[in-house]
Amino acid sequence: DCDREGENIAYEVVEICQAVNNNLNILRAHFSALTKIDITRAIQNLAHPQKCLSDAVEARQEIDLRIGCVFTRFQTVKLQRVFGD
Repeated sequence: DCDREGENIAYEVVEICQAVNNNLNILRAHFSALTKIDITRAIQNLAHPQKCLSDAVEARQEIDLRIGCVFTRFQTVKLQRVFGD
């Protein structure tokens, strides 16, 4: 994946690999389609995963979880008032 989610997945791979061998130089291929031209272009343009993009995904996931929990609780209380237990 070329987006932030893909960057987050790549960084999880980096963390797992570096836990085994901290001296690895890990590069990421960015591609959106499984075509010969896209894969070739991605391999010719490898880059290091970007921690800041991975962190942005982690932050968004945490915010989504917290807001989702609060909204679910709000909805439950409101619907209990309307429809009873």
